[in-house]
Amino acid sequence: QLTSLEYLAHPPAASSVLPEHLNWNGGLWNSLSNFPSLRHLTLKGWRFDGSQAFGIGLLTDLHRLDIENCTIASDDGVGLSRISQLTSLIHLSLNRLKYPNSIPGEFAGLGAIKGLSSLTAINNDFYPEELLPWADIHFTQLTLSSSYGPTMKATAELVPKLRHVVVLAVPGLPLDLPMAQGLMHAHALRDLCVAWINIKENHLQREGIRVGLPQVQHLALMHECHTYMRVTADRWEVGTIFPMQKCMQEQPCTNFSHVRKAGGSAPCATKVQHVMGRGWG
Repeated sequence: QLTSLEYLAHPPAASSVLPEHLNWNGGLWNSLSNFPSLRHLTLKGWRFDGSQAFGIGLLTDLHRLDIENCTIASDDGVGLSRISQLTSLIHLSLNRLKYPNSIPGEFAGLGAIKGLSSLTAINNDFYPEELLPWADIHFTQLTLSSSYGPTMKATAELVPKLRHVVVLAVPGLPLDLPMAQGLMHAHALRDLCVAWINIKENHLQREGIRVGLPQVQHLALMHECHTYMRVTADRWEVGTIFPMQKCMQEQPCTNFSHVRKAGGSAPCATKVQHVMGRGWG
């Protein structure tokens, strides 16, 4: 019984002689739906023209869906919106998708997937009307990476509303006061990846504000992405906001280049590889 399938448009070795993306045959959805035990599907390098992605809604038994490096060339405004019909999904990743035509609201319906707890979207852009409804989804793991202004702004509004998140990676955003105050209510938050810390000691003291995230055990600051801002975080900021007691070393850190123990500056191998997912770039 087939339970997992990685469906590549073409082998990596053939990428120099074949088109970057091959056209998807819409009839393949019916073929895939004939595997009743299929729970994990990975699609890489495909191009979905017109309504070819519509049939993805047939795969209602999937638990995990990974779509990476695909082109969504839908001209009917549907795109991958039928993913919201996959009500058995637990994990969804949408990485490096390309859009010749914009599809506003494509993923606004993800809230219909009641069991969806993990979402990874690396180098992927969303409209605010897609992102903001995700506040009602009980994410325990969320990774969002984008350089698109509206996506980053909407992400900054979304993050403070998350209440169930355990692993959160938003490497393009600084941890500012509104975000930190919102995450104070995410009591299960364990792993956090942000660009840098943008909270000033004198501002908190002047306003009489107290903020802290003692529940966070593993912290990653992506300073290399923002060397024009600050190279290192102040000892006060890290030590006060993240009063961690120890830095666990059970597993090596394979994805973070700068993971630091609160109150110190030495690199530390920790169990934070889950924050980064597949890595950046």
